[in-house]
Amino acid sequence: MFRYYNMGITLRTGSPVSQTVVTTSDFILQPEHVRAMFHTAKDLRSKLLISIGNDLGWRISDILSIKREELPNLEQEPPIEWIRTTKKEKVVAKSCLSKATVALLKEYLFSFPTQNPHLFHSNTKGHISEETVNARLRDLARDAGVELGNSKLHWHCFRKMFISQAKNSGIDPDIIKLMVGKSVKKDILTYMTGIDVKTAFNKLQEFLGIKAFTEESEDIVKTMGTKIKGLENAMLQLEHENQNFKTE
Repeated sequence: MFRYYNMGITLRTGSPVSQTVVTTSDFILQPEHVRAMFHTAKDLRSKLLISIGNDLGWRISDILSIKREELPNLEQEPPIEWIRTTKKEKVVAKSCLSKATVALLKEYLFSFPTQNPHLFHSNTKGHISEETVNARLRDLARDAGVELGNSKLHWHCFRKMFISQAKNSGIDPDIIKLMVGKSVKKDILTYMTGIDVKTAFNKLQEFLGIKAFTEESEDIVKTMGTKIKGLENAMLQLEHENQNFKTE
């Protein structure tokens, strides 16, 4: 409440309110683990979850609350900038979607049409549960041969990895907070309206980036796209000629 109304408070020395307990039981997720899990996943939803978590570093509540209508225009050239208000702290998160995530989103939206507004929809009117996502992550880690030991792997590990890699890359701390949806001091946030997060995102992708396709397969896709376009033009030409024959 005090933070919401921007009211300063002074805590007594040793107050438990000011004490933050740092957990040491969480698995230290690394980019190579994420890539291994991504390429192990056989289903489209699992691949999309990993890729979007790797891109954004948002809380799981913010990911699961995404609705299809909220997505940015996916026809833009990636990385695509995305601005969204976080669910927990009601602060603005400004980040980007990578080329791999955009490609997966297009395929996912096409493959799973539904009246449910949520991106990661359940069989009911809501979205899938946090427990479902975390259980799936552990399954993928096991299938990919990632040794967890006694550590716990859950969605928040993506967020920790994102912030850690961003700090290792020398990205400005306030930009990191803006990208993952953490509170930035209001006197600084006022002057961050023109921040170019794409530069920071591209720098981070050098370490975190996932290649959904090899260069060879991308060339095949481009070639197939050209051939399909040629076939479409040929069909239009035939249709036009057929119409002329009918007219004659």
